[in-house]
Amino acid sequence: MFALHPIARGPHWHFLFGISHEGQVMSESSGPVIYYPGRMVLDEIVNNIAYVGKSVCVLACGPPGLVADTQRHARKCGFDFHKEEFLF
Repeated sequence: MFALHPIARGPHWHFLFGISHEGQVMSESSGPVIYYPGRMVLDEIVNNIAYVGKSVCVLACGPPGLVADTQRHARKCGFDFHKEEFLF
């Protein structure tokens, strides 16, 4: 799982799972939460252009390689970063 959001405005979520179908709504809360299959293109999501002048925190959990790549991108952009690791 990966989430990126400006702290002051409220969350913007991006959920990516290997077993979902494109655009499938898996859950609903105050609005639809849409899941996308495959690995994200980090340069498209974690970048300074989309969040100019905003405080950003990147939250990640998932495979170690994905989390490490996400952390590198977040640090490169000067974003705060938090990760969760689970052992199964």
